[in-house]
Amino acid sequence: MKLCFWFDGCFFPLQEEVESLSIEEHKLDEQIREMQERLRELSENENNQRLLFVTEEDIKGLPCFQNETLIAIKAPHGTTLEVPDPDEVILIWYFIKE
Repeated sequence: MKLCFWFDGCFFPLQEEVESLSIEEHKLDEQIREMQERLRELSENENNQRLLFVTEEDIKGLPCFQNETLIAIKAPHGTTLEVPDPDEVILIWYFIKE
């Protein structure tokens, strides 16, 4: 007896669907692993060290950051930053350079 599910007016065997999804998941896992390895190789290559940065234009060019305030923070590796929900707390900081 085969287990099936009904979708869009058709029956589909569950075992075949599970196998297909498992193969797709394996392919995606492999692609993620390859990209992580490429990023690691790029970041560890001394010739690339001077190029490992983004500019304000790079960030503002992304659709999700257009017309948004950009704040850059330079901190040592491992630093964490906690940002409160702006709807709960409003802090205004002024830095005056003389």
